[in-house]
Amino acid sequence: MKKCVFILGLLMIVNLVFAQQTGIHENEPVYKVQIKAIFVGGESNLKEYLNNEFQMPESCNQCLDSIHSPLLIRFVVSSTGNISNIEFMPGQEDLINKIPEIIIECTRVLENSPRWIPGQNNGKFVNSFREISINLNSLKLKPRIQIQDTIGVAMPQY
Repeated sequence: MKKCVFILGLLMIVNLVFAQQTGIHENEPVYKVQIKAIFVGGESNLKEYLNNEFQMPESCNQCLDSIHSPLLIRFVVSSTGNISNIEFMPGQEDLINKIPEIIIECTRVLENSPRWIPGQNNGKFVNSFREISINLNSLKLKPRIQIQDTIGVAMPQY
């Protein structure tokens, strides 16, 4: 009897771990996808969209000289291609506190972006996380945002 309870408990734990890793719960966003979510037209169109839409707040120009790291942003691309749950990655509190206007502007631009092509697992669209970094220093030198895909880079999870 003890063996049966042990095996049943072990199976439940394995099932729970498997469900979290593969996103079996339909509404839960997943980190691992077979095909990641992409902006319609790819990375070059995302860069163009950000360059066209981002408006540097004038109050931030002086602060940018002291910023040497990119702004890391994580958000969810839903199975319908909508952006939600925009968050700025941990460890950037000094940057966020120094230039809250840029945080507001980044959020505005991402929230207003056109629908994305959702990530896929097993041929089905899924809610998935997407992470990008924006180099704020490049905004000071020229009115362009440089983004870099950070999928695959170890990022803290909540």
